[in-house]
Amino acid sequence: HASTPSDFSWRQFVTSLSSVEMEFRVQFIDDTDPCKLTFPAPTSPANFTFEVDLPLRVQLAALKSHLGAPHEVSECCIQVVPASGNMKEAVEVDVENSLNEVNDDTPVFVVSSDQQLKANRRLILMLRNKLHVRVHN
Repeated sequence: HASTPSDFSWRQFVTSLSSVEMEFRVQFIDDTDPCKLTFPAPTSPANFTFEVDLPLRVQLAALKSHLGAPHEVSECCIQVVPASGNMKEAVEVDVENSLNEVNDDTPVFVVSSDQQLKANRRLILMLRNKLHVRVHN
């Protein structure tokens, strides 16, 4: 049985395994009924902490619950909405990806003045139904 080096720190080891968390602004659109016009809810975006290395799919149920959204988790998607709020410029992201992977195509992070990676607080991550659900309902 191997011995543990005297300078080994379990705290550092466990910390290095944990995912980085970042708080993003979030809302949902109740598009479960395609005949009903809805607006983003809550009126002012809420905050939700994502683990940036976990696939978004794993975090959808917690986000849905946090927002009180009526969606079926299996039918949800996330759109990145620009600061302008223009839904026509929103980009749907693959929920199989983590935010780190999403950032490669759609910048959801910014570098702060102190050179730290932070959530882009100008964006909103919008929970809604996947496009095929919106079209076929």
